[in-house]
Amino acid sequence: MPQLARGRDGRRLSDLDKLKIVFEDYYNDHACYPPSDVFELYCGGEGSTLLDAYIHSVPCDPRTKRPYRYELITGDDADCPVKGYRILTDLERDGSEASNAIYCGGEYGCGVGEDGVIYDYGVAQGAEVSLADPAEAEPEAEDPEAEGRGRGGGRGGGREEEESEAQDWCCQLSGPVCLPIVGGLPDVCNRDYHGVNSRQACITNCG
Repeated sequence: MPQLARGRDGRRLSDLDKLKIVFEDYYNDHACYPPSDVFELYCGGEGSTLLDAYIHSVPCDPRTKRPYRYELITGDDADCPVKGYRILTDLERDGSEASNAIYCGGEYGCGVGEDGVIYDYGVAQGAEVSLADPAEAEPEAEDPEAEGRGRGGGRGGGREEEESEAQDWCCQLSGPVCLPIVGGLPDVCNRDYHGVNSRQACITNCG
């Protein structure tokens, strides 16, 4: 029922806001963020006491009871290679105001997908939540001249559109996360694969 889905989505937003505070408190004590498997241990795993000092009960997804998606953003610090993180969830209501506010409301959500799930809301530290292109995540503005100009006619519109869409994407080593390639392949990317002019190809094959 729509009202139940709305309630679960509200729970997800609240959970991620709480987890962001927990992670920052943890970082203040340990100068590092929690390991990548922390949510799996609490949500249906072997259990853990790692976050017990910071939160009474680590939340899991209210519908699936599975852990929220946790991605590490790595750095060069030998004592703590984790310089940031993303915590992501899949809201039941697509294109919500919360998703649109962080550029995750488009077709590809935040630019992260796995096993048919497109994550469209999250919190982050050390990077933007969304890997999606903000121009594609927001609703397109109406162009009053578009109807008369056509896709390839007038002002060379077709060629300009093709150039604006040309964008390479690469699979981050700690993925599956797809990053845009700007000015060369980033050091954190897997050189065995990157999607040429296709974020969706990268999302599909990244892993």
